[in-house]
Amino acid sequence: RQQFFFVVISNRSKHRAVILQVHTRSLQSFVKSSDLYLCLENLGSVPETHTVERLNGIIDTLGGDNLAICLDTGHLHLTRIRDGNTQTTTEFVRTAGDRLKALHIHDNDQRHDSHQIPFSMKIDFAPIVKALKQIGYKGYFTLEASNYLKNWDSSRIFEGVCDLAQSAKKLAKMFEEC
Repeated sequence: RQQFFFVVISNRSKHRAVILQVHTRSLQSFVKSSDLYLCLENLGSVPETHTVERLNGIIDTLGGDNLAICLDTGHLHLTRIRDGNTQTTTEFVRTAGDRLKALHIHDNDQRHDSHQIPFSMKIDFAPIVKALKQIGYKGYFTLEASNYLKNWDSSRIFEGVCDLAQSAKKLAKMFEEC
């Protein structure tokens, strides 16, 4: 059974790249003797993680079979629009290959890190799912649509959760049918 561990790096430091490597290196020793993967996420606020090549570079520099990549669909979508990152999500997936061990799936409006329910805004998930199938992705599809649920009052929150479940089912069906 695969287990995953995530690193979050603050965007407030001008020394982000060094902090990222130091934190990753120190946590790596913790996960080496376990069945955990240390997943580095493409964070919209940390340019050193915007592309899969940069994430692969960090992994190659640090070495170790326990380092992996977490693709955040919303963050990649934003960096493509805001920062001119030309890498498509399908290119990211194919280049990450078997290093891709986790997904944070959410949608956005191309301007904000909206964390909305998949299929509700601007991201086209069909080519992403197809690329995941092509690389033989076996990890989890984690919906990271926390802001979507904030729009529901407590008496109707179950309806929002049902919507999330429907979008998860749609993603799963797309994956199965590829």
